Amino acid sequence: MPSVIQSAKRLARSILDRVDVLLHNKHYASRFQQTFEQKKWGTSLDTVSGEGSTMERTAGIREGLPKLIQQFGIKSMIDAPCGDYYWMQHVDLPLETYLGLDLVPGIVEKNQQQFAKPPRIQFQVGDLIAGPIPKADLIMIRDCFIHLSLGHIKSVMKNVKDAGITWLLASQSPQQTYNRDIPSGPGCRDINLKLTPFHLPEPRYIIRETNQPELPEAQMALWHRDDLPF
Repeated sequence: MPSVIQSAKRLARSILDRVDVLLHNKHYASRFQQTFEQKKWGTSLDTVSGEGSTMERTAGIREGLPKLIQQFGIKSMIDAPCGDYYWMQHVDLPLETYLGLDLVPGIVEKNQQQFAKPPRIQFQVGDLIAGPIPKADLIMIRDCFIHLSLGHIKSVMKNVKDAGITWLLASQSPQQTYNRDIPSGPGCRDINLKLTPFHLPEPRYIIRETNQPELPEAQMALWHRDDLPF
C-alpha cells in the first residue's frame, strides 16, 4: 500500500509540474533577461552568474577542462551559456577557437568588450533551445539543464546533434533518482541525464565538480554525439 500511495503522489506531482511547464515555458527568454537585469544571482558575489560560478565552486572544472581538451584533441569549443566569463577567463584553454554563447544580450555585449580576442575568443547571442547552434568539436553546457524543462533539454540535445558537434559536456547529478519537470527559467533542480526521459549511456569521461562533502555530487559528463537519442 505505501508504494501505491507513493506512486500516486508522484503521478499527481508530475501532472501538476506538466501544467506549470505548459503555462510558463514560452517566457523563458524574458525570465532569464529579468534575472540578469535585477542581479538575482549575483548581488553579493563577484559574478552575476550565481554561486555555481564562483572560483571556489569552479575549482574542479578549471582543473579538469584543459586536460579533457588535450586528451580528446579538441580544437574548437562552444561554452553555453557562458555567463559573465568570470571564472573562464582564468583557464588556459589549449584551443584554436572559443565561442561563448548566452541568451542575454547585455552579458554578451560586456564580454565582447572586455574579453574578446578575435578570432580565438569571441561571444555572441545564442538560444540553445530555439537554435541553430554553430558547429564545434565540443559544446560545454554547464549549470544550464537544471534551469530548463525536460522538453527544452531534449530540444537542446537535438540542436547539438543537428549542428554536427562531436562532443557534449554537460552538468548532471548522478545521485538524482527522478527528473522533475519545471518551466524553463531561473528556478532550478538537479538533473540526471541517464534517467527518463533522456536515457543517456555511461559518460565517456567525467570531471568531478564537488570536493565539499556537505554538497551533493555534481559532475561534468562527456558524451559523443552518437550517444544522443534525439
